[in-house]
Amino acid sequence: LLLSDIPADYTLIVFWASWCSHCGQVLPEIKDLYNRYNRSNLEVLAISLDQNRAEWEAVLKAGGYNWINHSELIGWDCSIAYDYGIRATPTLILVDRNRTVVAKPRNAIALEMKLKELGIKPIR
Repeated sequence: LLLSDIPADYTLIVFWASWCSHCGQVLPEIKDLYNRYNRSNLEVLAISLDQNRAEWEAVLKAGGYNWINHSELIGWDCSIAYDYGIRATPTLILVDRNRTVVAKPRNAIALEMKLKELGIKPIR
């Protein structure tokens, strides 16, 4: 899985876990926003800090999260979380096509405001 393989103008990297209650509130909001944008403009890469495959997959299925999902299934020892210095879930990081961090929105509302500022318009 390479971030550079994602062809979208912007990619939202979401660090989350099935056991994170706040993630259970934020993920559906991100899904609603995600479904309103063209994939060439916005893609989501969700990195789970889960250790249990069944619990991780159950949340994905129940939520209908059809974006790019990844988990090393080793919790906080996840190399990607380490590389990004992740200390809490959920953590949202918006990167551009050059993989430069352009925002670290706290929630879907802040993300949508940033997309608007960047000139990205919803299709729905």
